[in-house]
Amino acid sequence: MTHTAFILGMVICVATQQAGNDRVVPVYPDWVLEGLTMEPSGGMTVKLNAGVARLGGRDVAIAAAQFELAPPTSVRVHDEQLVLSEEKPSGWAHGTSLKQCTCFGNGHGTPLPGCLKPGSLRVKSAAGEEGQVFEEGKDYLVDWNWDKLGRVAEGAIKRNQTVFVDYEYRRVRLDSIIVKPNGSAALVAGESKPTCPLPPPIDADAARLANILVWFDTQEIVQGLLFPCGPVFPEPDRAERERRQQLVSRTLAKLQAGQEVTIVTWGDSVTAGGDAQPPERAFPYAFANELRVKYPQAKVNLVNAGIGGSSTNSRLAGLEQDVIAHKPDLVTIEFVNDCGLSPEKLQQNWHEAIGKISAAGGEVIVITPHWTMPPWMGMSYADQWGRDRRPAVEAMRKVAADLSVGLAATSRRWEHLAPEGLPYVTLLWNGINHPDNRGHWLFVQDLMTYF
Repeated sequence: MTHTAFILGMVICVATQQAGNDRVVPVYPDWVLEGLTMEPSGGMTVKLNAGVARLGGRDVAIAAAQFELAPPTSVRVHDEQLVLSEEKPSGWAHGTSLKQCTCFGNGHGTPLPGCLKPGSLRVKSAAGEEGQVFEEGKDYLVDWNWDKLGRVAEGAIKRNQTVFVDYEYRRVRLDSIIVKPNGSAALVAGESKPTCPLPPPIDADAARLANILVWFDTQEIVQGLLFPCGPVFPEPDRAERERRQQLVSRTLAKLQAGQEVTIVTWGDSVTAGGDAQPPERAFPYAFANELRVKYPQAKVNLVNAGIGGSSTNSRLAGLEQDVIAHKPDLVTIEFVNDCGLSPEKLQQNWHEAIGKISAAGGEVIVITPHWTMPPWMGMSYADQWGRDRRPAVEAMRKVAADLSVGLAATSRRWEHLAPEGLPYVTLLWNGINHPDNRGHWLFVQDLMTYF
C-alpha cells in the first residue's frame, strides 16, 4: 500500500493504492420483482433486459430495450483574455486557470479536473484570426488535466502580455432509465453541468430504475457507470440510538431541559464551510439549526473552529484557544486533511486532543471524512463502487472506540451513495474535495443520530 500526499490549497488529501479493494455489488430497487438488469452493449449504448416491476399496485411486465446515450457536451470559448502565470502549470494551484473550467465559472473557485477538452486549446496574440498563434511547449505550457496554463520565459509571449485563448470545456451529466405502468421503459437525459449534475426530473407515474454517469471524458458506457437506485442508507435502530445518546448524555440533557449549550466544530476547510452555498448550508451551521428546531427551548451556541488547510498536526498547539477556551459542551472533530498522516500519528494527535477536551468537560463526536476525487481514493471515474479503505478512516474509528466517544461514520454514507444510485463524485462541488450542500447534509444526518 502506498501513500502520496496532495496539498490542495486549503486541504491536504492522500491517495491510496488499495490491494483487493472490494467492489460493492449493485442492488436494484425493491419494486423490481424480476429481471430489469442493465448491461453495456457497446459504445454509448445500454441494454435493459426484460423483467417485471411492481408499479401502481400491480405487477407490470417491462419489455427489453436498448438506449443510446449522448456523449458529454462541450462548449466552445473564443478569445478569452488571460495573462499567463510565470510558474509552470501543475495541479490545481500552479499556473493560470481557464475561466470557464473553474467550479464557480468566470475564473472563480478551483479548476475542475478533466473539464478541458484535450487538443482544443489555441493561444493567440490577438482576437479572432489575426495575430500570432503561439506554440505549446515553446511559448506556453499546459496541464491538460487541471486546465492550467503557464508562460515559457524564453518563448514569444512577453511577461504580463494579454493573450487570447480559444478552447472547449466539457460538462458532466446524469441520465436516468425509467419504467412506466404501461410496460415501457425510457431514457431521460439529465441537464449538462460543469459540476454536481442532478438526476433528471421524471413523470409522477414513472419509477427511476437507475442513473448513468456521463463524465467529462466518457466515450463508452461501462458497467461502473451504471447506478441502479437501490435502498437508502440504513439508519440506526432504537437500541443503537440510545447507545449513541449515552455518549453525549450531558449535552443531550441540557438540550432537553431547555438550557444553553455550546458546540465547537473543530476541523479544516470542510468544517469552515468548503463550497456550501450559501455558507449557512455547511454542516456546522445546518447541524446547529437542526438542534434549534428539535429543541426550541434550548439556546444553541455554535463556534465554528474550522480553518482551511489545517490538520491536527497544525491545530493541536491552538486547541486551548480555538476550542477549550469556549467551554464547549460538545466538540465535533472533522479533518479530512488527516488522511495525509500515518495512522500512528493520527491516533496520537486525536488521543491528545480528545483527552484535553474531555478533561475540560466537553463531549466529543469524531466524524469520519467524506470521499475525495477518485484518484485520491484509489478508484477511477468509470468505477466508483469501491469500499472506503483509507487507513486514516480506520484509525479514526479506532480512536472513537478506544476512548468511548461518539462516531459519526459519514464515510459510510458516502460509500453507500453508489448503491443508492448516485455516483459520489457528483456531490463534490469542486470535483476534488469539497462537498456540495447534499454532501454537507450527510454529516448532519449522522450527527443528529445522537440527538
